[in-house]
Amino acid sequence: MAKSYKVEMGQTVFWVEPQETLLNAATRQGVKWPYRCGQGACLSCLARCISGTVSYHGMAPMLSEAEQTQGWFAGCLASAETDLYISLEG
Repeated sequence: MAKSYKVEMGQTVFWVEPQETLLNAATRQGVKWPYRCGQGACLSCLARCISGTVSYHGMAPMLSEAEQTQGWFAGCLASAETDLYISLEG
């Protein structure tokens, strides 16, 4: 069985399966996460990775290099590569 990853978001904790998007894992477990399109175009699901590593398996969002360096990612497209601590706020 593949390892699932622990995601901490403030007081909330949820688990994500390998290659599952963070948004899908969160909503599947009843975690509130704002989103609209679910395809990375609107960026309403933007979040910031404080610690850990996310990756994209397919299309990456239209984020600047600076935004990506600061840890920003689109939850509807990003998957966990490690356990994560993330924030939906800047």
